[in-house]
Amino acid sequence: MAPVPIEKHQDQLDHNEQFSLRHALGSLATGVFFVLMPRLLALRKAIVGLWNKMRGRHKT
Repeated sequence: MAPVPIEKHQDQLDHNEQFSLRHALGSLATGVFFVLMPRLLALRKAIVGLWNKMRGRHKT
């Protein structure tokens, strides 16, 4: 593979680029997903445990 030349000043923002609401919402949704996922998994585990506990009582 041939090396790719690195452009100077590529770490700077392009001020001509317009703000993208789609990218902002995607970034926000990704952040919310990763922040809330542990809590949602814990909630799911609690609901499944409660469901199994309630089903177990009715069977006996």
